[in-house]
Amino acid sequence: MNAEKLTPELTEFQAKVEPIARQFGLDFFDTVFYMLDYEDMNQVISYDGFPKRFHHWTYGMKSILHENQYRYGLSKTFELVMNTDYCNAFLLKNNSDTENKFVICHVYGHNDFFKNNAWFAHTNRDMITDMDRHAEWIKAHADRYGEETVEKFLEIALSINGLINPYRDFIVSDKESLEDRLREKEQPPEKPRLIQTGFPFVDKMLNTPEHLEAERRRILTEERKRKKFPRKLQPDILQFLIDNARMNNPNFPPWQRDILNMIKDEAHYFVPQKLTKIMNEGWASFWHVQFMAGMKLAGDEGIFDFSRLHSSVASLIPGPDIKPYALGLALYRWIEHKWDTGKHGRDYEECKNLDQKTYWDTKDMKGREMLFHVRKHYNDILFISEFLDQEFCDEHKLWKYGPDGRGNIVIKSKDAKVVRDEIVKGLYNCGEPLVYVKNANYENKGQLLLYHDFDFNEQTIDLKKSLPVLRNIRQIWGRDVCLQTKLPVEQGNGHTFARSIIRCTEKVFVYKSFDESGEVIKEQEVDIDEFTK
Repeated sequence: MNAEKLTPELTEFQAKVEPIARQFGLDFFDTVFYMLDYEDMNQVISYDGFPKRFHHWTYGMKSILHENQYRYGLSKTFELVMNTDYCNAFLLKNNSDTENKFVICHVYGHNDFFKNNAWFAHTNRDMITDMDRHAEWIKAHADRYGEETVEKFLEIALSINGLINPYRDFIVSDKESLEDRLREKEQPPEKPRLIQTGFPFVDKMLNTPEHLEAERRRILTEERKRKKFPRKLQPDILQFLIDNARMNNPNFPPWQRDILNMIKDEAHYFVPQKLTKIMNEGWASFWHVQFMAGMKLAGDEGIFDFSRLHSSVASLIPGPDIKPYALGLALYRWIEHKWDTGKHGRDYEECKNLDQKTYWDTKDMKGREMLFHVRKHYNDILFISEFLDQEFCDEHKLWKYGPDGRGNIVIKSKDAKVVRDEIVKGLYNCGEPLVYVKNANYENKGQLLLYHDFDFNEQTIDLKKSLPVLRNIRQIWGRDVCLQTKLPVEQGNGHTFARSIIRCTEKVFVYKSFDESGEVIKEQEVDIDEFTK
C-alpha cells in the first residue's frame, strides 16, 4: 500500500479544524490522515478498512465488486476511518480538495464517537496490530497444513462469523462448557440438606418426611438440569463451538480452533460499528455541517460543492429506503431543537392547546448538552426507540411504505410506533436472525440442536443462506446439526407457519414440519450436493 501524506493545503486545513472541534467539545484520539490512490483504497475497503489481513478469495471478490461499482458510477468512496488509538483515516487522492476537506471534518466526528460512545468502550484500539498478527499466524498454518486446506476451513469459519452474541460485553455471561459439566458428574451425588439447629430433639422435629421429600424432589430437578447441556439457550454459537467442538469431534484440530478464535475476535471488533451505524454516521454528518457551513471552513469557493455533496448523502427523502447518514443527522437536529426549546417532558406532552404547543419555547438551550449525553450512552435501537416520535415522523414524512399489489409504492402506516418497530426489527442482533444453541446432545446422539426464534419478528430464515451454514457447522461439530424454526406449510386456501426441524446429515438435508400435537405433516429430503451447486 502506497500511502502519502496530506498536501500542504489539506495539512493546513486539518490544523485549522482540530482546535475548532475541541472548542465545540469534541474529544478524540490523535488523528493521522493518509492519501491513497483508487487501487490502494479499494484494497483497504476490501479488507474492511484495514491495510493488511489474511489472504482469502472473498476479499478479492469484494475488490472486484467495489472496482466495478466505482467504474460504472454506482458508488464513490470518500473516506475510510478506523476505530484505533491513534485514529487512522484514509482520503482518496482522486477527490477534489473540497471533498477531502469535507471528509476531514466528517472524520473528527467519527473519531469523537469512537472514543466516547459506551458501546465502543470494550473494543481493541490496537486492532491493526492484531489483524497483522492474525495474518501471520494463518500464513504459518497454511505453510504447515497446506494452503488449500486452510483456505477451505477459513471459508467455513467466515460463514459463521455472524453467529456471535453482539451484547457479550454488556451482560453477565452464562457460558457453559462441556468440560465443566463432565467435572460435575465426577462429584459425589448430592445428599438431602438437613436442618441443623444444634439441638437434636428440635432437628428431629424439623426434618419431617415432608421436608425430606421436598429435598428429594429438589435433587432430582437439579440432576435433570445437569443432564441437559446447555442448561440455558446459548446466543454465542461461535464461542460454543470453540469451547466444546473438540470434546465431540476428534477431527477438530487445535489449529482450526485457533483460527475460529481469530475470526471471533475480528467479528467482535466490528460489532459496535454495527450497533451504532445510524448514530455514528449522523454524528459525523452533524459536525461536518457545523464546521464546513456553520464555521465557514468550506469558504466562498467551496460552499456550493460542499452543499451538493452533503445533500447527496444526508437528505432524508421520504420513501422506503432510509440512509443512516440522513436519519441520524435529522434525529440529532430534532433532539437539539427539542431540548433547546423545552419541547419534551410531561408538561409539553400533556399540553392540549395547539397554538401554545406549536410556539412552545422555554429557552432552556440544553440541546447541545443532550446531544453529547446521547452520543455517550445510546446505541441505534435506544436512539430510534426514544427520539423517533410522531412529530418527527410527520415532519419528515417518515412513514411505513410498501407495495400495493399493483407495483406502486404507497403509504402503509403513519403511526410512529409502526415505523419505529419496523426500523428496530432490522437493527436488533446486528440484523442477524436470533439463533441459539439449544441442545448439544439432541436425541441422546451428540447431535447439535440450534433454535431460531421465529416469534421475535415472525420472519422465516433464508434457507439458501442458512443451509450451507448448517453444513459448515456440522463439519466443525462432527455430528448431525439440526435447526428448530418455523416454516410455511399449506393449509386450506392459504398457509401457516409450523414448528419444523431441519437436519443436516453428512449427505442430505431433511425437513420435517409438525402440527400442534407433534405429528409430522410435511417431510422433505434434499441432497446437499444438489442444493449447494
